[in-house]
Amino acid sequence: MSNRLLPRAFALTLATGLAAVATSVALALPAAAAGPYDGKLILDVGHVDGLDIQSQGDQIVLNVFDDRDALNAVTRDPADVVFHIKDEAAFEVPAAGLGPAFSFMPAGQTVYLLPQVQSQNPDVVWLGWASQRTAPGVISANLTLTMSDVEGPGDILLFQNDAFGAPVNTWGSGGGLSPSVTVSPNAHVHANWVFTEPGAYTAHFQASGTSAVTGQTITTAVEEYSFHVGALPVDEPEPVETELSISGLAASYAAGDTVTLNAVQDPETGEDHYHWFSRAAGATDWTVVSGAATGTYSFPATEALNGTEYLVRLYDHDHAVIAESAPVTLTVTTGTDPGPGPDPEPQPELSQTITATLGEDAGALVVSVDPADRDVVMGPFALTGDGQEWASSGELRPVLVTDTRSSTPGWNVSGQVGDFTSATDTVGAQHLGWTPQVVEQSAEQGAVAGSPVAPGTADGEGLDASRTLVTAPAGAGLGTATAGGQLDLHVPTDTEPGTYTALLTLTAI
Repeated sequence: MSNRLLPRAFALTLATGLAAVATSVALALPAAAAGPYDGKLILDVGHVDGLDIQSQGDQIVLNVFDDRDALNAVTRDPADVVFHIKDEAAFEVPAAGLGPAFSFMPAGQTVYLLPQVQSQNPDVVWLGWASQRTAPGVISANLTLTMSDVEGPGDILLFQNDAFGAPVNTWGSGGGLSPSVTVSPNAHVHANWVFTEPGAYTAHFQASGTSAVTGQTITTAVEEYSFHVGALPVDEPEPVETELSISGLAASYAAGDTVTLNAVQDPETGEDHYHWFSRAAGATDWTVVSGAATGTYSFPATEALNGTEYLVRLYDHDHAVIAESAPVTLTVTTGTDPGPGPDPEPQPELSQTITATLGEDAGALVVSVDPADRDVVMGPFALTGDGQEWASSGELRPVLVTDTRSSTPGWNVSGQVGDFTSATDTVGAQHLGWTPQVVEQSAEQGAVAGSPVAPGTADGEGLDASRTLVTAPAGAGLGTATAGGQLDLHVPTDTEPGTYTALLTLTAI
């Protein structure tokens, strides 16, 4: 809980501390802290005399007297404990302050208050000091407690309230307060402890007094105390280490077979966030496989995927890579695609296989596509500049046009594509456009590239209709020309993920 008291209520509430009697409550002892506090005991609730002056023979020592369990009180070494001032101790000092008497309190700031009176906030540790365990005849007069060398994000301030709420017996590390306070013999004292900032503190305390035996000053050792204000630090988990490999790959596949790859962790980490990547034969860059984010990746084998490499990466909750497998290479044997319908088998990536075949023409105009170079694999999709569409591009495979007719009637090669289809969706042919190019031609052949065609959205746009790839006018065209060009596919942003394929048909006249 947060203490949100007005100045007057603050003073009157704390004033009741003068009549307070220390009580003990039975508590389950907390476990030792892990990590940053190296096994120290965390004390965060109940009654504790943190600065307990005790006698040993004719000398004095400073310890922690832990009597949170009244029937099992324990004296502890200050080095073995951490006083945890929980968030429930938060107290908001008004912007105007608490009055001149409380000028040492930082106005307009949230501080953390362990109250003088336990009932004011029983959810936090009730911390005090005492000289009750100093035997008679050891000290002849009052003792002094001194605070020094405080390290932390703020100050430690201590004070009591008199019967009218005014601060008395103030001491601490800041606010212009004295670093020392007087302690009478056989005393048991509670006060308000204020920590001005959250975080970790260390403070050094020492008690001194006059020996009843020698009349000389005797002192305790300077003891280091640890305090932590706010949530305790948590150790970062050790980085997960595992070896990642791929299982399930057969020696070879026929086109149409199902390929199933499995990610294998050794040892298991409990993490299950994966991404699969592919790299076409001869390529240098890896491409993430869209939609493949589990430990198993299945897809149909096609001849176009022969020689494609695959790897998988395992990620943690912050999307940092934990492990990466070695790549594996897919082998697909040459054969006829057994899949139904005229379209090629779909590939697993966001790509298109566009194949055109035109047999030799007996009329001496021959247009051909190399059977070994007839698959177009489009590049990764990316949003267009206006964010309205997904865009992908690729290179049309070379188209050879050979005209040996001496009459040079001229010729025209055009192309038209069918709809792109996946297992679950269809994208119209109008979404594909091209920019034709004459790559090379015979001397004085006169071949001219067709006009660019932009991707469209309506029927009849893009390559939904027959468009000129390359042409030669009458009186020209004799020889061999190679045509190519760039393909551009723009699809709506709500297109379902998948592998889309279409067939490009070339016509020569």
